[in-house]
Amino acid sequence: AGDIPVGEEFDAARANLGSPWRMPTTAEFAELFAGSIYIDATGTEIPTATTDKRVTVNGIVGLYLQSKTNGNRLFFACSGNGNGTSWNNRGSNGNYWSASFNSARNARNLNFNSGGVNPQNNNNRYNGFAVRPVQN
Repeated sequence: AGDIPVGEEFDAARANLGSPWRMPTTAEFAELFAGSIYIDATGTEIPTATTDKRVTVNGIVGLYLQSKTNGNRLFFACSGNGNGTSWNNRGSNGNYWSASFNSARNARNLNFNSGGVNPQNNNNRYNGFAVRPVQN
């Protein structure tokens, strides 16, 4: 158990885009969220006490983050999740795999919806979640 990086053979970003692209670790998701503020479509900070941090930017619902260090912005769309042959919760929930798993069946992921944001969530690896590639 614990925060174990997956091998390159299981890294969807590397497999599809090649090096230097890879999936972020759950520690990198946590660092990203700790070093960012939530903003709305106009760039105004969303108050910390606000539970639902989702906003609509260019007609797409998701999380909009701004770095506390350099002001760079990043958007995570409410991508939903795949389940068998269907795609659920698109436009309301965001689910993004990390490169960290904690058992043969479960992996860590970023999850957000109207109830809050969890950058270190845990889910069954058979779920179809989005991947947000990063580079070193």
